[in-house]
Amino acid sequence: IFDSNYKLDFSVDKTEEGIDVMQKIAECSPFFYKNQTATGKPSIVGIKHFYDTSSVDKKINVNQIFKYKFTKTKKEDVALKCRVKYGYDYVAEEYKKVTPDVEHSNPSDYISYYDIKDEESYVLEHEAPYIQDKMTAEMLAKHLFEIHKNQHLNISFQLPLGDALELEVGDIVSFVDN
Repeated sequence: IFDSNYKLDFSVDKTEEGIDVMQKIAECSPFFYKNQTATGKPSIVGIKHFYDTSSVDKKINVNQIFKYKFTKTKKEDVALKCRVKYGYDYVAEEYKKVTPDVEHSNPSDYISYYDIKDEESYVLEHEAPYIQDKMTAEMLAKHLFEIHKNQHLNISFQLPLGDALELEVGDIVSFVDN
C-alpha cells in the first residue's frame, strides 16, 4: 500500500462476503484486490503514480511473441471531468458530500480531439461509500481522472506457456529485444 495519507472509514451494516467487502474497498482506492494465482490467497496490489525499471516483474523477449494485437479503449470511457461522491450516511442511505470536479486545464482540446458532442456524457461520477475524509476523496478523484482522461492502448499477445506461466494480474512487464 503506497499512500499513508489514504483514509478509509466504513461500517458493514448488512451481511456480506469478505471478498465483496474487499472489492468495494478496492473501488474506493488506488488499489485492486485479487487472489494470487499460485496460492489462491487474497492480496491487495497498489497502483503507483510512477513506474521505473526496478518495478518490473518480468522482461518479455519480443522475439518470443507468437502474435499480438493492438486495440484502444472506447472513446466513451474518456472523462472530461471526474467527481467522487463520498460521506455515505448509512441511516439516510445517501452520500452527503461531493468533491469538486477534477478536469482538464484546457478541455476544448480534448473535446475537439475526441469529437465530443455532449460534454455531460463524459463526466465520471464515482460513488465511494467507504470514504468519509475530504482529502482521500479528492485523491481518489484525481487518481480516477488520470486513469480516464485519455483513451488507452491495449496490447494482447501470445507467448510460449513456459515464458509466462508465473505472471499474474498486477505484474509489471517490460519488453526487450535480444
